[in-house]
Amino acid sequence: MNDPGFQIPAFYDAVTSDEIAASDLTESERPLDTNGDTLSFTQLGGFRFEILAYHLLSGDPLNPKTKVVLVKSSGDQGRDVLVYTGGSLQTIVQCKNLSTALTKPQILRELVKLVLNDIKTPFIPEKGVNYEIWAPGGLFEPAEQLLAGWPEQLLDEDVRTAFDTVTTDYEKLKHLTWEESNERLLLTLRTKIKPWRQLNLDLARRVRNYPD
Repeated sequence: MNDPGFQIPAFYDAVTSDEIAASDLTESERPLDTNGDTLSFTQLGGFRFEILAYHLLSGDPLNPKTKVVLVKSSGDQGRDVLVYTGGSLQTIVQCKNLSTALTKPQILRELVKLVLNDIKTPFIPEKGVNYEIWAPGGLFEPAEQLLAGWPEQLLDEDVRTAFDTVTTDYEKLKHLTWEESNERLLLTLRTKIKPWRQLNLDLARRVRNYPD
């Protein structure tokens, strides 16, 4: 989407419509549906799964007024799809088409990175955002418990561990300190971020509802 008509967050870079079209699957390339409960999403790889997510969200007839933006990967084995309603960011979808289940630390690192970027350049609306993790490979039990019990299951010490990892790994976030960031980071996570997950069964149903 070259011109979404609204401002996307500064740390994101949108994938163009030409790039999306160039990577769309032909009929002969689509993985075979054996009519089981699940689908073999891993055959798509990372980028094509992300494009699938973009198309599913763009083609939702229940939300015809939404605007959907696919943004480029930041090298973390995942890519976001942003969903806007009425010009306001409503949902962030993190695509994790991995062969193994996601861990609790992996999820926390993604969420902490998101909020730290918001601390640098605010973009999360006051009403908060839905944060969907599309993970066909599933989640390990501690990750499931974290999401099911959010935000009560969110522990300060776990957020601190994720903070230390993220600020070490990402050059643009290295200047942030825990002492200066922790209050806003914890408050935003607990009051503005509404996380949940879409697993293989959920995603298989969505694909079959929109076969095009």
